[in-house]
Amino acid sequence: MNKKLDEKIYHIWHPFTNMNVFYEEPLIFTEGHGSLLKDVNNKTYINALSGLWNTAFGLGDQEVIDAITAQLKNISYASLFRMGHAIAQRYAEKLFQVLPGNLSKVFFTSNGSEAVETMIKATRQFYKLQGKHGKMNIICLRRAYHGVSYGALSASGFTEDQEMYAQLLPGFIHIEPPYCYRCPYHRKVDDCQTECAREIENVIQKVGIDKIAAFMMEPILGFGGFIVPPDKFHEELIKILRKYDILLLMDEVTTGFGRTGKFFACEHWGLSPDMMALGKAISGGYIPLGATVFSEEIYHTFLRAGVTGRFAHGSTYSGNPAACAAGEKMLEIYQRADVSAKA
Repeated sequence: MNKKLDEKIYHIWHPFTNMNVFYEEPLIFTEGHGSLLKDVNNKTYINALSGLWNTAFGLGDQEVIDAITAQLKNISYASLFRMGHAIAQRYAEKLFQVLPGNLSKVFFTSNGSEAVETMIKATRQFYKLQGKHGKMNIICLRRAYHGVSYGALSASGFTEDQEMYAQLLPGFIHIEPPYCYRCPYHRKVDDCQTECAREIENVIQKVGIDKIAAFMMEPILGFGGFIVPPDKFHEELIKILRKYDILLLMDEVTTGFGRTGKFFACEHWGLSPDMMALGKAISGGYIPLGATVFSEEIYHTFLRAGVTGRFAHGSTYSGNPAACAAGEKMLEIYQRADVSAKA
């Protein structure tokens, strides 16, 4: 058993953690290699969770470490604010080659929550640039997890996580998820009428097409119970979004980079999102990295707008060179190992 911690001399406040329990039963690691971790008592653990679902290829891979080290020696930091750097450009070009549909422009972030936040802000600006100022609302799913920043938290579907931080951001409408095992519409699989998908259309008609901007979802709901929507849900979803000209925002932070048998989970259903958020496995857990990728239509709407199309968004470490080096090397490893085929 690990020695209890004295709160007075332990200075870390851990995320999503009951600190009173942690002080009583602390788990502190000192080493990690491959799929194994060692704690302060030299006890070995299997890293069966892949960290926070991000260390998809294990810990301490020398190839990745060498790529990061080489980049740090070459240029350790450069901003993407009104300038660029070579490793971000090279990595974006390689990432573009594996993106589904007509996604083509990469906006780098530092994590998945920030990538989702980027989708939210870009969606609202996209419509304002077209003079459609009322299109602010985003339809989301209950049981969906999109992150911890205020926009991402507001989009998520867990009221127990939201209550302590109210008031949340307005403009998010939640509907029941396509959860066949516990169907909220009390249907059996062989009696499915896709009410879960048709509820999207009901919301659009009730709120007004001029007020609905997008539908956001995880292609497979992760934290909410690893819920795989039925094929009929996606078929109906695409018909509805096309009918009403509503954007599709895909959160692939958890499911991306080969985890589900396709490089991106939305490819199982041939979905072509307008925006897609990436994170977690994107850098293999080596350095914080995320990305939001955009379709040509979205990007060129901003481009054509000139000065007003400036996307006033980003952070100091967006597209950090060392993080991009980690992302580039992890992408190479995923492709070489054909991880999608082995999922």
